Amino acid sequence: MSARNTYTRPMAGWYTRNPYFTWYIVRELTAIFLAIYAVVMLTGLSALARGAESYAGWLNFLSSPLSILLHVLVFAAALYNAYSWFKVSPKAMPPIYRGSEKLSESAIIRGQYTAAIVLSLGILILAW
Repeated sequence: MSARNTYTRPMAGWYTRNPYFTWYIVRELTAIFLAIYAVVMLTGLSALARGAESYAGWLNFLSSPLSILLHVLVFAAALYNAYSWFKVSPKAMPPIYRGSEKLSESAIIRGQYTAAIVLSLGILILAW
């Protein structure tokens, strides 16, 4: 008796067949840039713990063209990640009601952008 051949769905390139999945993969890949940035910041913290000379070397690295390019890429990745999460969050959260009327998705997204801008400005003012 021969073995039964079962159908195995091909998985190669599954994310390229639907633009929704392609953008999902792009959003998930932004985490790589954010993880690299976390390592850069932890390296700075480690340099600070080792002393002033080590910290000055780390600050010198931050002014290099490679570091500036990394920061631009990380900033773009963080902006796209925030945009995509703000866009999907009304679908992932329970409905919010104002009185007996359900709050629209666009109102929730606008509220998130407003909160992000206000908090970012507040942090900038505190840091200044």
